[in-house]
Amino acid sequence: MRRRNNRSSKSIGALCVLSAAFLWAGLCFVDHPLSPPADTYTVDTSAFQNVSNNSGPELSGFWSEPPNIKICSNVHVKKSRIEGAVRFWTRLGYEIGTITISDEWRYSSLGCLAAPGEIAFVIPPQDLSFVEDDGTHFLAITRTYRVTETFEIVAASIYVQNEADYTLERIIEHELGHALGWLHFSSSYHIMHPTYMKTGHRTVGVHHNDYVTDAAILITKE
Repeated sequence: MRRRNNRSSKSIGALCVLSAAFLWAGLCFVDHPLSPPADTYTVDTSAFQNVSNNSGPELSGFWSEPPNIKICSNVHVKKSRIEGAVRFWTRLGYEIGTITISDEWRYSSLGCLAAPGEIAFVIPPQDLSFVEDDGTHFLAITRTYRVTETFEIVAASIYVQNEADYTLERIIEHELGHALGWLHFSSSYHIMHPTYMKTGHRTVGVHHNDYVTDAAILITKE
């Protein structure tokens, strides 16, 4: 999640590069950082009734085929935790492929990376900063790779700064939302709210039928 109240400078289309890890021309990667609460992880669910924003987040890109999930084995997170987060999205109508654990970091010179067609849970690279210039700290960052001309997502990497935070409720669900293509949505207690303390289980605008509709709109922009 990004900092509270300010739109991230790393919004869609603002960070188009050719990554050394991916040898495809015309790719754009977009960072979606997740900012932590100031002092607590508790959410007051009684405030649900006060939420007035009934719209939903924007879609930055889409998968043309259900992505597979890869958990790099040097990321110390239980497979069951990832499976639980995936179920959050499959209950909304999404299809997700296989969930596997990979040891490729042991024998690949590049380490364990997201391959085409994969959402990978990866050890953060050394040059990935979880701190903004203003001192804001992030819990997690999702990097999506998409074809700029078609908006099709080809891979996504999810990085969590502290492995203990994998156990926190909603973090992985939120990051999978980014990996699917959803941007932040500053509506209290929505799963895609940029600040962890304000996230919740509201899913307005991110059901699979919303995904199909928004993807169709993106396609018309080609």
